[in-house]
Amino acid sequence: MGSMNAIGVNAAARKYGIPASTISSWLRAGMIRVAERRGQTILMVDADVAALAANYEPGAGRGKRARLAASVLG
Repeated sequence: MGSMNAIGVNAAARKYGIPASTISSWLRAGMIRVAERRGQTILMVDADVAALAANYEPGAGRGKRARLAASVLG
């Protein structure tokens, strides 16, 4: 995936103002594609994170993942 911009979990959390635990949950759920693996470090496709971050509602609570996926995936 060489042409895609990649970003780590902590860098994405800082960039988009979203808790790293939330981004990690999205990654585990398959909502964010993996761009590259470097040992234990996972770099994600930044565009995927950006799309989810655009619809992120802090403190929305449980059930948010399904609503978020539906709004992003259409």
